[in-house]
Amino acid sequence: MHGVFWGRFDPPTKAHLKIIHDICEKFTSVHLVIIDDPKKQSPISTAIREQWILDCLDESIINKVKFYKQCTDIKYTYVDIKKIAGDKLAVVCGDDAYATWLENNIQESKLSYDMIYVVARHEQFDNLSDNIIVAYLPSEYHAISSQQVKNAISHNQSISNQIHTKILGDVVDSYS
Repeated sequence: MHGVFWGRFDPPTKAHLKIIHDICEKFTSVHLVIIDDPKKQSPISTAIREQWILDCLDESIINKVKFYKQCTDIKYTYVDIKKIAGDKLAVVCGDDAYATWLENNIQESKLSYDMIYVVARHEQFDNLSDNIIVAYLPSEYHAISSQQVKNAISHNQSISNQIHTKILGDVVDSYS
């Protein structure tokens, strides 16, 4: 089975990298869709965000990751990625996205996926269907988010515990 993970990765945090590493261990390949959202403009291009992720990945998993850039003109759906993967495909999402699905009762979407792989920080989910797996993110990653990184940079606070050392300087320079 292959995995697909959509995200802005603006910037890619240690939590993002942990998720990518873990899903590379779980799935045959990982299709990483980097989103360029016109509603949330980023000062950093998707190409640079992709390169930052590549710079931080272990050599052992780099060949398992395939990158796609999603923008206003180019959108990748589950069906699109499944055609590319040519096999069963798991949607990887955070507990926040999954909770939104539950709130909005998006049953038809959930049932059309081969698998939903929920990466959870705190949420506990009940009544999971057979195609849903919950993997819990280790506690040291719970407080890490791209927004917290940007806020810390704007207040001249350290982000060394949130960003991989290989890209730390570039991230600070780019978001300052």
